[in-house]
Amino acid sequence: MGFNKQTLIVSREKKGWSVNEATYQFRSVGLKVSHPTLKSWEDGKSEPNGSEIALLAMVYGTSLKNFFQNDGTNGKDKKS
Repeated sequence: MGFNKQTLIVSREKKGWSVNEATYQFRSVGLKVSHPTLKSWEDGKSEPNGSEIALLAMVYGTSLKNFFQNDGTNGKDKKS
């Protein structure tokens, strides 16, 4: 089971937030995340830790389980 980066992207887009707006919202609940860090998570270059994922889910109003997938891709794009 791996981190699902698509949930970050889709959740942010559903809120209508830019990456900068999303980082502002996260900071308001105590998640100190920078624009480059959030982009790195969305691009699949790095992953948030468990407590960060919990705050992401809270701010985006989604379930924790939506941030995980069980297809072996770890949130990375599948290669054909």
